[in-house]
Order: sequence, then C-alpha cells, then structure tokens
Amino acid sequence: MVGLGEPGSVPVGQYSEEILTSLDILDQVKAKANYGSDVRTVLSWVEESAVDCGIVYATDAYTSDKVKIVCEAPEGSCARVIYPMGIVKASEKKDAAAQFLEFLKSSEAAEKFESYGFTVL
Repeated sequence: MVGLGEPGSVPVGQYSEEILTSLDILDQVKAKANYGSDVRTVLSWVEESAVDCGIVYATDAYTSDKVKIVCEAPEGSCARVIYPMGIVKASEKKDAAAQFLEFLKSSEAAEKFESYGFTVL
C-alpha cells in the first residue's frame, strides 16, 4: 500500500498526482493507494508501517526519525510548493505582523527554515 494525501482536498495529494502523472505511473499507484486527510496522517502511516511507503513533503519527513527518505520528486515534476505570507488589511495588529514579516526575511529565520528542509527564495 502507498499512502497519499486525498487529491480533492489536500495540497500534498494534488502535488503527488502531478508527480505521478509526470512519471506516467499514476494509475498503477492509485490501484495501491490509501488516501489520508492530511500529510501528517500519511506520515504517521509510514512511521507505523501501516503502508509500505508514502508521499509527503520532505520538510515533514525531516521531522521524523522513524522514516527514511528513499527518493525525491524529480525537478519540474510538479508545481513549486510556496508558502506565501501577507498582512491582512483588516488586521488590528499590523505593526506586529510587519515586524514578524521582517523577521521572516532575516538570515536567522532563513537558517531555521533551511534546517527543516525548506529552501528560502
């Protein structure tokens, strides 16, 4: 069994389908798929050996000492995963949000993100 995120409601499921389609193996994998409601569910299945393998974000896999990363999606096989940030116009804490946004641009924050497998643009 292969653990996948539900593509209709979970971004990791949508990215997984893009990757498997680009590799021309989507139908074969779907035949052996067990769909989870979120990426953490899929990761826990892999940790507990409830599935033979699963597709999760590398950043989630790095948080577990119970899983082994055996491969990564080929470059260009899916849309780039981006975590944007903005300040809500109606925010009552715009100054604090702006300070936090500035912190996220710092080298200190970049080092922390990179230590968890993120790439800072």
